[in-house]
Amino acid sequence: MTPKNTTPMLTPETSRRQGGPASARESTARSALEALLGTKLPDPEWDRMRARLLEYVSILRTWRQALTTGESALPTAA
Repeated sequence: MTPKNTTPMLTPETSRRQGGPASARESTARSALEALLGTKLPDPEWDRMRARLLEYVSILRTWRQALTTGESALPTAA
């Protein structure tokens, strides 16, 4: 049983299945990466980078949830 508050780990396969029109945030991220690289990314390369970024974000969310949950268990200094 998976708790409701956890974000499932995204893989390149699940990222590709979430296809559809690019959101404004996705377009902004792609433009920023292309500007840093100094070249336009081919769609297959962008799909790979997008999947890795989504995986990274899901890891950060998991860590944040763990820290937020753990903070209530930390003893307070008097």
